[in-house]
Amino acid sequence: MTNRLLKGAHLSERKCREIIHLFREDLNATQIAHVTHVSRITVNSYLKKIRMAIAAHNLPAQLINSQDTVNGQESPLLYGVFRNYKRIQIIPLQGYEIGALEEIHRLYPEMHAVIDFGNWRLHRLDNNLHANGSPAMDEISGFWGWIKSRLQKFRGLHRNTIYLHVKESEFRYNHRDDSMEDHLQRLLFANDY
Repeated sequence: MTNRLLKGAHLSERKCREIIHLFREDLNATQIAHVTHVSRITVNSYLKKIRMAIAAHNLPAQLINSQDTVNGQESPLLYGVFRNYKRIQIIPLQGYEIGALEEIHRLYPEMHAVIDFGNWRLHRLDNNLHANGSPAMDEISGFWGWIKSRLQKFRGLHRNTIYLHVKESEFRYNHRDDSMEDHLQRLLFANDY
């Protein structure tokens, strides 16, 4: 029987659904391998396919014709953060260094913040401050705290996969009140991964 969830999959569709379910629960590859009795290497390859489908779905319009961070080049460590209607969108800032915050803000005036994964810092570009000068707690600050704690559980991310983890985190955060499993199955059926 052909696996309809992941094109080219060698596992049964039932086993793939189990991996997707455990992925939705945000278990890491080692935990999923232990529960499903599938090798960690195989689980990692399936998780990468799932993350690539998520990243392709969430790819911002500016990057549709230049998916450098997905196809080949090292992922950048700087990401721009946009917020609209309780949704967060993150775009990679390929070729920028942290010293270029003013230039980034000039090029992207609608950007609210820059995340520096090299130093695990959030740099605010907007003026969302309290009267005493401390940053106001808002959606972006909440997202930053959430993504930081979520990604630190991996105890270090390889620079070539950080983009996929960042887009996965964006997807999880934006669908935190929805049925993520339904979204995932629609994405996986729609894509040829």
